[in-house]
This record gives sequence, C-alpha cells and structure tokens, in this order.
Amino acid sequence: LRRVIAEHERRGAEASMVVRPDADARRWGAIDVAEDGRVRGILGEGETMFTGIHLLERTFIERLPDGPCDIVRTAYATRVGSGGSVFAHVMVPTAFFGEHSTPERYLDANLALLDGAWQPPWPATGVDATARVEPGAVLEPPVRVGAGAFIGSGAHVSRSVVGRGASVEPGADLRDAVLWPGVAVRGAVRRCVVTPRGRVDVP
Repeated sequence: LRRVIAEHERRGAEASMVVRPDADARRWGAIDVAEDGRVRGILGEGETMFTGIHLLERTFIERLPDGPCDIVRTAYATRVGSGGSVFAHVMVPTAFFGEHSTPERYLDANLALLDGAWQPPWPATGVDATARVEPGAVLEPPVRVGAGAFIGSGAHVSRSVVGRGASVEPGADLRDAVLWPGVAVRGAVRRCVVTPRGRVDVP
C-alpha cells in the first residue's frame, strides 16, 4: 500500500485502481491500462482485473450520486476517457492474491497462506502465546491459532485457522477449516468456514 500511495501522489491521480494481470480478465471485467499507467478502458478489453483495492481523492467520491450505486460503472466509467486522471497500479504477477467472492475461494486463500503461498507481515502460522492448548491435543502443521483460543484435550487440528478466542472442544477433529473469532466447534469439522452465524461447508 505504501508503494500505491507514493505512485498515486507522484501522478497527481484522482483515483488509483490496484489491478493484477489475469489471463481470464475479460470474465471478471477487464481493465485496460496504457503504458503510462493511465486507465483507458473499464469492463471491456484488457489484460488486468480490478482487485477491489483503490485510492480515491475526495473530489472523485463527491461525484458519486446519492443512494446505492456501483462505483466502477458509475464513477469510474464516467471519468475514464473524459479527461479524468484515473491510473492503475499493476501488481507484480508473482504477488499473492486471494479473491474471496465465494466461501470456497475464501477458504482456499486461507489454506494457501497456511501452505506458504505468501508470507504476510503478520504470523501466517504458529500458536499465539496467549492461546491455551491442553495436554493431549495434537496440532499438525501448518496451523494458525489466534490469541486467547482454546484447543481441548484429545482434539486434533490440521491445516486450519483457529481465530482469536475460538474454541476447539476436547476430542474435536478439525481439518482444512477456518474458525472465525469466538466460535466453538466439536466433533468432526472438515473443509468448512465456521462463523458466529453458523457453519458453511465448502465442497
């Protein structure tokens, strides 16, 4: 983000979209980027896709109409090609990117981080010092156990994220899963996301 901010300021951009190369960009709604970084087309031809991350000046935001709107089809579409200074910051192709529009993509991105697809600036794996792991519990790496989490005796946790304050009850078997903060699970939990609203099984 520091690089994006510096580039945004250097260009005097009104808006800066973070985009990434994607062979299937047209399926997502391609962003066409000129050699100087200026965005010259939205949702048509192009080799990059919008990541959903952008920097916007207040003047850009003030052009949005009152009420619900789609910022890409409303604000961007009217500024691109009409003299607006809309630029793109193109991510390097090797940078990790997780697109979380479905539970499957969300889960797979979390598991990819556990597997070392990218090293974020926070611990991607390991057990927080304030977590409580009872004797007899088995943690099979890679795992990430957050602050204040609880892993009960006889529980088995493999390739999973256990959020802050979450509980894996004694004897539970957790594999390929993400537990959101504060939730509790028991029994066999496989390839799913567990939220305060319930369990989302992922095929």
